[in-house]
Amino acid sequence: MIRESGIIEDWIAEEATLAEARGEARGQLSGKEHEARNLLFLVGSKRFGEPDRSIRERIEAIGEIETLEHLVVRCSDVHTWRELLD
Repeated sequence: MIRESGIIEDWIAEEATLAEARGEARGQLSGKEHEARNLLFLVGSKRFGEPDRSIRERIEAIGEIETLEHLVVRCSDVHTWRELLD
């Protein structure tokens, strides 16, 4: 019984460590997504002016870092927010 208790405690501790690592990874991903979105707003605002609410909402709805980064790069190829997002 004592041996089983130790195994269970070890398993619980290992699961807690894994859950913490997954949470940190999600937090890092979320932070990178936030940074990419902010960069898009900075670069886009300098090139096209401040985005209107509908543009801002469309950009806020983008959840993939790669898409946000692609849009930042594409800012130099288009002339408006709408053209960028179409």
